[in-house]
Amino acid sequence: MEDWICENLSQILDFPVTNEIVQYMIQIQNERDLDDYMRSFLDYTNGKHRQFITDFKKQQALIKDQAKCKKEDDMDNGKKRQNEKKKGK
Repeated sequence: MEDWICENLSQILDFPVTNEIVQYMIQIQNERDLDDYMRSFLDYTNGKHRQFITDFKKQQALIKDQAKCKKEDDMDNGKKRQNEKKKGK
């Protein structure tokens, strides 16, 4: 995701975006804080900028969902192992 952000943001801003900016954006959890931060350097009236914001939020949500599913699967697997241990006693 970092490469995607760097490439697309650099393209619409016409200057190279630093890793620090990318890492900061990824770490923002609150959508309102993210919007406030992006408004500081993106033009919400520009279609390309709005599209980047939409795509970024979709990718971020996808990654969060994947992490949540993995965590739930790991928890389910842990419960299954505990139940198997109890049955084996």
